[in-house]
Amino acid sequence: MNLDVYASARATSGKLKLKAKARLADGRPAEVFDACVLLHEAARAEQRAIRLVDAPQETRFAALVEACFCFVEGLDPHAAGRVYSRLYQEREGMSDELAASLLSRLTPRYESLQEKYAVAVGGLVALGGGLPMVTTTIPQVQRAQREAKRMTSAFPGVAGWWWVAYRIAESRAEAKRAWNALTCARRLEPDNARFEAISLLAATKALEYEAANEYIGAVRARIDSSHPELCLMYALAELRLARARPRNRKQRWTRALDVVRTGLSGEPDSTLRNNLRATQLLLESYIDQRKPSLELLYRAGLTEVAIGAPAETDIQDLLMRGIASRVRANDDMEDAA
Repeated sequence: MNLDVYASARATSGKLKLKAKARLADGRPAEVFDACVLLHEAARAEQRAIRLVDAPQETRFAALVEACFCFVEGLDPHAAGRVYSRLYQEREGMSDELAASLLSRLTPRYESLQEKYAVAVGGLVALGGGLPMVTTTIPQVQRAQREAKRMTSAFPGVAGWWWVAYRIAESRAEAKRAWNALTCARRLEPDNARFEAISLLAATKALEYEAANEYIGAVRARIDSSHPELCLMYALAELRLARARPRNRKQRWTRALDVVRTGLSGEPDSTLRNNLRATQLLLESYIDQRKPSLELLYRAGLTEVAIGAPAETDIQDLLMRGIASRVRANDDMEDAA
Protein backbone atom coordinates (compact mmCIF):
# COMPACT_ATOMS: atom_id res chain seq x y z
CA MET A 1 0.00 0.00 0.00
CA ASN A 2 1.47 3.38 -1.06
CA LEU A 3 0.86 5.41 2.08
CA ASP A 4 2.04 8.69 0.52
CA VAL A 5 -0.49 8.48 -2.32
CA TYR A 6 -3.26 7.48 0.05
CA ALA A 7 -2.41 10.21 2.57
CA SER A 8 -2.32 12.86 -0.17
CA ALA A 9 -5.77 11.89 -1.47
CA ARG A 10 -7.23 11.89 2.04
CA ALA A 11 -5.61 15.26 2.79
CA THR A 12 -7.28 16.73 -0.29
CA SER A 13 -10.63 15.45 0.93
CA GLY A 14 -10.05 16.92 4.38
CA LYS A 15 -9.32 20.40 3.01
CA LEU A 16 -12.43 20.32 0.85
CA LYS A 17 -14.59 19.32 3.80
CA LEU A 18 -13.26 22.20 5.90
CA LYS A 19 -14.13 24.68 3.15
CA ALA A 20 -17.58 23.13 2.81
CA LYS A 21 -18.22 23.37 6.54
CA ALA A 22 -17.71 27.13 6.49
CA ARG A 23 -20.13 27.54 3.59
CA LEU A 24 -22.77 25.35 5.21
CA ALA A 25 -22.52 27.50 8.34
CA ASP A 26 -23.18 30.59 6.21
CA GLY A 27 -26.55 29.14 5.22
CA ARG A 28 -27.28 31.27 2.15
CA PRO A 29 -28.47 29.19 -0.84
CA ALA A 30 -25.46 30.02 -3.03
CA GLU A 31 -23.06 29.14 -0.21
CA VAL A 32 -24.90 25.90 0.55
CA PHE A 33 -24.71 24.92 -3.11
CA ASP A 34 -20.98 25.67 -3.17
CA ALA A 35 -20.63 23.46 -0.09
CA CYS A 36 -22.44 20.65 -1.90
CA VAL A 37 -20.01 20.94 -4.81
CA LEU A 38 -17.03 20.79 -2.43
CA LEU A 39 -18.46 17.80 -0.57
CA HIS A 40 -19.05 15.93 -3.85
CA GLU A 41 -15.44 16.58 -4.76
CA ALA A 42 -14.35 15.38 -1.32
CA ALA A 43 -16.38 12.18 -1.73
CA ARG A 44 -14.70 11.52 -5.08
CA ALA A 45 -11.31 12.10 -3.45
CA GLU A 46 -12.12 9.53 -0.76
CA GLN A 47 -13.06 6.99 -3.41
CA ARG A 48 -9.95 7.77 -5.46
CA ALA A 49 -7.81 7.22 -2.39
CA ILE A 50 -8.73 3.55 -2.18
CA ARG A 51 -8.60 3.04 -5.94
CA LEU A 52 -5.03 4.29 -6.10
CA VAL A 53 -3.68 1.83 -3.55
CA ASP A 54 -4.12 -1.78 -2.50
CA ALA A 55 -5.85 -0.87 0.74
CA PRO A 56 -6.94 -3.40 3.39
CA GLN A 57 -10.66 -4.04 3.84
CA GLU A 58 -11.05 -1.91 6.97
CA THR A 59 -9.42 1.06 5.23
CA ARG A 60 -11.62 0.66 2.14
CA PHE A 61 -14.73 0.44 4.30
CA ALA A 62 -13.80 3.52 6.33
CA ALA A 63 -13.11 5.53 3.16
CA LEU A 64 -16.47 4.55 1.69
CA VAL A 65 -18.20 5.51 4.93
CA GLU A 66 -16.55 8.92 4.70
CA ALA A 67 -17.50 9.28 1.02
CA CYS A 68 -21.11 8.40 1.81
CA PHE A 69 -21.12 10.91 4.68
CA CYS A 70 -19.87 13.59 2.29
CA PHE A 71 -22.75 12.87 -0.09
CA VAL A 72 -25.22 12.96 2.82
CA GLU A 73 -23.83 16.31 3.99
CA GLY A 74 -23.82 17.38 0.33
CA LEU A 75 -27.59 16.74 0.17
CA ASP A 76 -27.41 14.06 -2.53
CA PRO A 77 -29.57 11.06 -1.56
CA HIS A 78 -28.91 9.34 -4.89
CA ALA A 79 -25.10 9.36 -4.72
CA ALA A 80 -25.23 8.57 -0.99
CA GLY A 81 -27.47 5.59 -1.70
CA ARG A 82 -25.10 4.20 -4.32
CA VAL A 83 -22.17 4.31 -1.91
CA TYR A 84 -24.27 2.97 0.98
CA SER A 85 -25.11 -0.03 -1.17
CA ARG A 86 -21.39 -0.65 -1.71
CA LEU A 87 -20.90 -0.67 2.06
CA TYR A 88 -23.10 -3.75 2.36
CA GLN A 89 -20.86 -5.54 -0.12
CA GLU A 90 -17.61 -4.28 1.40
CA ARG A 91 -18.46 -5.31 4.95
CA GLU A 92 -18.65 -9.03 4.13
CA GLY A 93 -16.12 -10.80 6.31
CA MET A 94 -15.75 -7.88 8.75
CA SER A 95 -16.78 -8.25 12.37
CA ASP A 96 -20.22 -6.85 13.14
CA GLU A 97 -18.77 -4.79 15.99
CA LEU A 98 -16.20 -3.06 13.76
CA ALA A 99 -18.72 -2.36 10.98
CA ALA A 100 -21.25 -0.98 13.47
CA SER A 101 -18.61 1.26 15.01
CA LEU A 102 -17.61 2.71 11.64
CA LEU A 103 -21.26 3.21 10.64
CA SER A 104 -22.44 4.71 13.93
CA ARG A 105 -22.08 8.32 12.80
CA LEU A 106 -23.26 7.78 9.22
CA THR A 107 -26.38 5.60 9.46
CA PRO A 108 -28.69 7.96 11.42
CA ARG A 109 -27.81 10.88 9.14
CA TYR A 110 -28.21 8.74 6.02
CA GLU A 111 -31.62 7.41 7.07
CA SER A 112 -32.83 10.90 8.01
CA LEU A 113 -31.85 12.28 4.59
CA GLN A 114 -33.57 9.43 2.76
CA GLU A 115 -36.76 9.89 4.79
CA LYS A 116 -36.87 13.61 3.98
CA TYR A 117 -36.23 12.88 0.33
CA ALA A 118 -39.00 10.28 0.17
CA VAL A 119 -41.47 12.81 1.57
CA ALA A 120 -40.35 15.47 -0.92
CA VAL A 121 -40.58 13.15 -3.92
CA GLY A 122 -43.95 11.85 -2.75
CA GLY A 123 -45.30 15.39 -2.82
CA LEU A 124 -44.52 15.94 -6.49
CA VAL A 125 -47.42 16.10 -8.91
CA ALA A 126 -46.26 17.42 -12.28
CA LEU A 127 -42.92 15.64 -11.85
CA GLY A 128 -44.26 12.63 -10.00
CA GLY A 129 -43.35 10.32 -12.84
CA GLY A 130 -40.24 12.17 -14.00
CA LEU A 131 -39.87 14.88 -16.58
CA PRO A 132 -42.99 16.50 -18.08
CA MET A 133 -43.78 15.02 -21.49
CA VAL A 134 -43.67 17.29 -24.51
CA THR A 135 -47.48 17.32 -24.85
CA THR A 136 -48.16 18.84 -21.41
CA THR A 137 -49.99 22.16 -21.16
CA ILE A 138 -48.34 25.44 -20.22
CA PRO A 139 -49.82 25.40 -16.67
CA GLN A 140 -48.48 21.86 -16.18
CA VAL A 141 -45.01 22.87 -17.33
CA GLN A 142 -45.12 25.92 -15.07
CA ARG A 143 -46.04 23.68 -12.15
CA ALA A 144 -43.23 21.31 -13.08
CA GLN A 145 -40.83 24.25 -13.04
CA ARG A 146 -41.97 25.22 -9.55
CA GLU A 147 -41.55 21.65 -8.36
CA ALA A 148 -38.08 21.41 -9.86
CA LYS A 149 -37.13 24.65 -8.09
CA ARG A 150 -38.43 23.25 -4.81
CA MET A 151 -36.33 20.10 -5.24
CA THR A 152 -33.15 21.96 -6.18
CA SER A 153 -33.66 24.22 -3.16
CA ALA A 154 -34.21 21.35 -0.73
CA PHE A 155 -31.65 18.98 -2.29
CA PRO A 156 -29.17 21.17 -4.16
CA GLY A 157 -26.62 18.35 -4.30
CA VAL A 158 -28.68 16.21 -6.70
CA ALA A 159 -27.37 16.88 -10.20
CA GLY A 160 -30.39 15.11 -11.66
CA TRP A 161 -32.80 17.74 -10.37
CA TRP A 162 -30.69 20.53 -11.87
CA TRP A 163 -30.85 18.59 -15.15
CA VAL A 164 -34.64 18.50 -14.85
CA ALA A 165 -34.65 22.26 -14.20
CA TYR A 166 -32.47 22.75 -17.28
CA ARG A 167 -34.76 20.62 -19.45
CA ILE A 168 -37.87 22.52 -18.39
CA ALA A 169 -36.24 25.93 -18.90
CA GLU A 170 -34.87 24.83 -22.27
CA SER A 171 -38.33 23.69 -23.37
CA ARG A 172 -39.64 27.17 -22.53
CA ALA A 173 -36.81 28.88 -24.46
CA GLU A 174 -35.48 30.41 -21.23
CA ALA A 175 -31.84 30.20 -22.33
CA LYS A 176 -30.22 31.94 -19.37
CA ARG A 177 -32.17 30.00 -16.77
CA ALA A 178 -31.42 26.78 -18.64
CA TRP A 179 -27.71 27.58 -18.76
CA ASN A 180 -27.57 28.34 -15.03
CA ALA A 181 -29.28 25.07 -14.14
CA LEU A 182 -27.07 23.05 -16.47
CA THR A 183 -23.98 24.74 -15.00
CA CYS A 184 -25.06 23.61 -11.54
CA ALA A 185 -25.48 20.03 -12.76
CA ARG A 186 -22.03 20.14 -14.35
CA ARG A 187 -20.37 21.49 -11.22
CA LEU A 188 -21.78 18.60 -9.21
CA GLU A 189 -20.85 16.00 -11.84
CA PRO A 190 -17.93 17.43 -13.85
CA ASP A 191 -17.21 14.05 -15.45
CA ASN A 192 -20.73 13.61 -16.85
CA ALA A 193 -20.22 13.46 -20.63
CA ARG A 194 -23.91 14.14 -21.39
CA PHE A 195 -23.90 17.36 -19.38
CA GLU A 196 -20.74 18.60 -21.09
CA ALA A 197 -22.03 17.74 -24.56
CA ILE A 198 -25.34 19.55 -24.09
CA SER A 199 -23.56 22.53 -22.53
CA LEU A 200 -21.84 23.30 -25.84
CA LEU A 201 -25.11 24.02 -27.60
CA ALA A 202 -26.61 25.66 -24.51
CA ALA A 203 -23.68 28.08 -24.39
CA THR A 204 -24.46 29.39 -27.88
CA LYS A 205 -28.00 30.21 -26.76
CA ALA A 206 -27.28 31.76 -23.37
CA LEU A 207 -23.90 33.47 -23.69
CA GLU A 208 -22.68 36.42 -25.71
CA TYR A 209 -20.78 35.48 -28.87
CA GLU A 210 -17.26 35.94 -27.46
CA ALA A 211 -18.05 34.07 -24.25
CA ALA A 212 -19.65 31.20 -26.15
CA ASN A 213 -16.70 31.08 -28.54
CA GLU A 214 -14.26 30.91 -25.61
CA TYR A 215 -16.30 28.19 -23.92
CA ILE A 216 -16.53 25.82 -26.87
CA GLY A 217 -12.89 26.51 -27.73
CA ALA A 218 -11.82 25.28 -24.29
CA VAL A 219 -13.79 22.06 -24.75
CA ARG A 220 -12.38 21.48 -28.25
CA ALA A 221 -8.95 20.55 -26.87
CA ARG A 222 -10.45 17.67 -24.87
CA ILE A 223 -12.55 16.08 -27.60
CA ASP A 224 -11.63 12.61 -28.82
CA SER A 225 -13.31 9.67 -30.54
CA SER A 226 -14.51 8.17 -27.26
CA HIS A 227 -17.22 10.85 -26.93
CA PRO A 228 -19.24 10.95 -30.18
CA GLU A 229 -22.08 12.92 -28.57
CA LEU A 230 -19.60 15.59 -27.51
CA CYS A 231 -18.31 15.67 -31.10
CA LEU A 232 -21.82 16.14 -32.44
CA MET A 233 -22.73 18.95 -30.06
CA TYR A 234 -19.44 20.70 -30.69
CA ALA A 235 -20.13 20.68 -34.43
CA LEU A 236 -23.64 22.04 -33.91
CA ALA A 237 -22.28 24.80 -31.68
CA GLU A 238 -19.76 25.77 -34.37
CA LEU A 239 -22.56 25.83 -36.94
CA ARG A 240 -24.61 28.14 -34.78
CA LEU A 241 -21.72 30.52 -34.15
CA ALA A 242 -20.81 30.48 -37.85
CA ARG A 243 -24.32 31.64 -38.65
CA ALA A 244 -24.16 34.34 -35.99
CA ARG A 245 -20.92 35.77 -37.45
CA PRO A 246 -20.36 34.71 -41.06
CA ARG A 247 -16.96 36.42 -41.33
CA ASN A 248 -14.92 33.38 -40.23
CA ARG A 249 -17.52 30.74 -40.93
CA LYS A 250 -15.38 28.58 -43.24
CA GLN A 251 -12.84 28.10 -40.47
CA ARG A 252 -15.63 27.07 -38.12
CA TRP A 253 -17.10 24.66 -40.65
CA THR A 254 -13.69 23.08 -41.20
CA ARG A 255 -13.06 22.65 -37.46
CA ALA A 256 -16.54 21.22 -37.03
CA LEU A 257 -16.05 18.78 -39.89
CA ASP A 258 -12.79 17.51 -38.37
CA VAL A 259 -14.55 16.88 -35.07
CA VAL A 260 -17.50 15.14 -36.76
CA ARG A 261 -15.08 12.77 -38.48
CA THR A 262 -13.47 12.12 -35.10
CA GLY A 263 -16.88 11.23 -33.68
CA LEU A 264 -17.68 8.90 -36.57
CA SER A 265 -14.40 7.05 -36.02
CA GLY A 266 -15.40 6.24 -32.44
CA GLU A 267 -18.07 3.65 -33.31
CA PRO A 268 -21.12 5.63 -32.11
CA ASP A 269 -24.53 3.98 -31.81
CA SER A 270 -26.83 4.07 -34.82
CA THR A 271 -28.72 7.22 -33.80
CA LEU A 272 -25.56 9.19 -33.11
CA ARG A 273 -23.95 7.88 -36.29
CA ASN A 274 -26.89 9.09 -38.40
CA ASN A 275 -26.82 12.50 -36.75
CA LEU A 276 -23.07 12.80 -37.20
CA ARG A 277 -23.34 11.66 -40.82
CA ALA A 278 -26.04 14.26 -41.57
CA THR A 279 -23.94 16.97 -39.93
CA GLN A 280 -20.93 15.85 -41.98
CA LEU A 281 -22.88 16.10 -45.23
CA LEU A 282 -24.24 19.51 -44.24
CA LEU A 283 -20.77 20.84 -43.45
CA GLU A 284 -19.31 19.44 -46.66
CA SER A 285 -22.03 21.16 -48.69
CA TYR A 286 -21.28 24.48 -46.97
CA ILE A 287 -17.52 24.17 -47.52
CA ASP A 288 -18.04 23.20 -51.16
CA GLN A 289 -20.50 26.10 -51.57
CA ARG A 290 -23.39 23.80 -52.45
CA LYS A 291 -26.88 24.50 -51.20
CA PRO A 292 -27.87 21.69 -48.81
CA SER A 293 -31.10 19.86 -49.57
CA LEU A 294 -33.34 17.27 -47.97
CA GLU A 295 -31.35 14.64 -49.84
CA LEU A 296 -28.58 14.75 -47.25
CA LEU A 297 -31.04 13.82 -44.49
CA TYR A 298 -32.23 10.80 -46.47
CA ARG A 299 -28.64 9.80 -47.22
CA ALA A 300 -27.82 9.97 -43.52
CA GLY A 301 -30.79 7.81 -42.55
CA LEU A 302 -32.80 10.63 -40.96
CA THR A 303 -35.93 9.85 -42.93
CA GLU A 304 -38.33 10.87 -40.15
CA VAL A 305 -36.75 14.33 -40.00
CA ALA A 306 -37.03 14.79 -43.76
CA ILE A 307 -40.61 13.52 -44.20
CA GLY A 308 -43.11 16.36 -44.46
CA ALA A 309 -40.50 19.11 -44.63
CA PRO A 310 -40.89 21.71 -47.41
CA ALA A 311 -38.34 21.39 -50.20
CA GLU A 312 -36.96 24.88 -49.49
CA THR A 313 -36.66 24.41 -45.76
CA ASP A 314 -33.54 25.52 -43.85
CA ILE A 315 -31.66 22.20 -43.54
CA GLN A 316 -29.47 23.38 -40.67
CA ASP A 317 -32.46 24.45 -38.57
CA LEU A 318 -34.33 21.28 -39.47
CA LEU A 319 -31.38 19.09 -38.49
CA MET A 320 -30.87 20.89 -35.18
CA ARG A 321 -34.56 20.66 -34.29
CA GLY A 322 -34.56 16.97 -35.13
CA ILE A 323 -31.53 16.28 -32.97
CA ALA A 324 -32.96 18.32 -30.08
CA SER A 325 -36.28 16.45 -30.20
CA ARG A 326 -34.50 13.08 -30.17
CA VAL A 327 -32.37 14.13 -27.19
CA ARG A 328 -35.53 15.09 -25.30
CA ALA A 329 -37.29 11.86 -26.30
CA ASN A 330 -34.33 9.76 -25.16
CA ASP A 331 -34.22 11.58 -21.82
CA ASP A 332 -37.94 11.01 -21.28
CA MET A 333 -37.58 7.30 -22.01
CA GLU A 334 -34.60 7.01 -19.65
CA ASP A 335 -36.53 8.84 -16.95
CA ALA A 336 -39.57 6.62 -17.37
CA ALA A 337 -37.38 3.51 -17.13
